[in-house]
Amino acid sequence: MSPTLRTSRLLAVLLALATLSVGCNGDDAPTGGGEGQTAEEETVAAQVDLSGASVTVGSKEFTEQRIVGQMAVAALEAAGANVTDQTGLQGTEVVRNALESGEIDLYWEYTGTGWITILGNTEFLEGPEKYYESVRDADAENGVVWLEPSEINNTYAFFYNPAVNDLGIQTISELAELAETNPEQATLCAATEFITRDDGLPGVQEAYDFEFSKVAELDLSLAINAAIEGEECTIGEIFQTDPLIAADDLTVLEDDQNFFPVYNLAMTIREDAYGDHSDAYDELFGAITELLDNDTMRDLNARVDLEGMEPEQVARDFLVENGIISE
Repeated sequence: MSPTLRTSRLLAVLLALATLSVGCNGDDAPTGGGEGQTAEEETVAAQVDLSGASVTVGSKEFTEQRIVGQMAVAALEAAGANVTDQTGLQGTEVVRNALESGEIDLYWEYTGTGWITILGNTEFLEGPEKYYESVRDADAENGVVWLEPSEINNTYAFFYNPAVNDLGIQTISELAELAETNPEQATLCAATEFITRDDGLPGVQEAYDFEFSKVAELDLSLAINAAIEGEECTIGEIFQTDPLIAADDLTVLEDDQNFFPVYNLAMTIREDAYGDHSDAYDELFGAITELLDNDTMRDLNARVDLEGMEPEQVARDFLVENGIISE
């Protein structure tokens, strides 16, 4: 081997070792995404500039709403916005009025709630797209923008606890048959709102042409626990993202005639607040929305309701784990 060749090979080896050293060098090393970017620079929030924007975030008061409300707070702050936290408002009417009056700028709402409760429609629609498109178009006249919805569908459902009462049914149609052939096995525990709403008990009994032989009216949490215990009733009312479904291995009956309205979760923003930063909101909340479905939401709700974590911490952990924010 000539001295020139040996020198060339030695330089090549030294260059390779230098490159390897840089690649393994702790804090200054790129993290694998865009060349030269740090983990913070690679997050979705880092790609969105809301510097100087002032945003007031609202939510309703129950666990799921507090979690997604805190997701909005953390994501907006990471994007540079000055955020005022007004999450935890009491009920749909209060939070919606806050949006329309300008007390808050945005909050997460459900398409079925928008169509029925807020806009006052009594006509039931077919399919999630129809609910979203109808409420989006109708609410535009009120100056409210609905972003694309998530796959979360927090609608009503019936359940039973097979460990206590193994009814052997999987659908509401089969429940209707059970109510006809064995009425003492078709008893319900439910909350007042479900018992009285058109999109609750009266409507579903009419649609499936049956009646429960007994209905116990209780607060929702008490109704769910009573149905799980199976002594006061065999069937309970529950929402699809309740963490007890997985925790207690409950059987949720399929709504095989698609009676219950679709309640997909979507971000709603007052139009005048949306206008100047529409692209930023679309990108930021679009990225969060794509991550949310019923299984994910049940898990997040469980961290609060069953494990005792704070909604703010659950929201922040989720956003960090999924690359929306860095910390």
